[in-house]
Amino acid sequence: MGSEPGNQQIPDGRMVDARRSIDTYARAPRARAEENRPNFREVHDMRGTTVAALLSALCLTAGFAPIARAEASISGHVSNVSFYRDYALIQLDAGPPSSCVPNPSGWLRIPPENKPSIAFIIGLWMRGDASSTSVTVYSDGIDASGFCAISQIDPVG
Repeated sequence: MGSEPGNQQIPDGRMVDARRSIDTYARAPRARAEENRPNFREVHDMRGTTVAALLSALCLTAGFAPIARAEASISGHVSNVSFYRDYALIQLDAGPPSSCVPNPSGWLRIPPENKPSIAFIIGLWMRGDASSTSVTVYSDGIDASGFCAISQIDPVG
């Protein structure tokens, strides 16, 4: 093959026909790689099955989510404020929400990641407006800390 006209040796040691396009040789590794790729229909079928399974699971869990996590709310005035570790605790004059009834102390915990609510309560307490401002507190129930967990605080009016 080396003696035929137009043949050249390329850097990897193969003899190639110089009259053929270099692009032809550049495609060869790509063609080998494509042989190892799964068929489009096989991949499409697998994705369809996976998506269908995920949607089915989502529909099943979404149907039970409201039952497992019933939010409760109550409106009242902040009657006491305390700070424990990295979160704030409040008590309302109306008592705890219905989802926190087994909580004998009545303390409602504002989680540390809810910084705006903590700042709002501190502001009310420091200004002396806590007893005159009505708030609605939304609760997720009693959490692992033993306190009633607050998910949201809304000033009324």
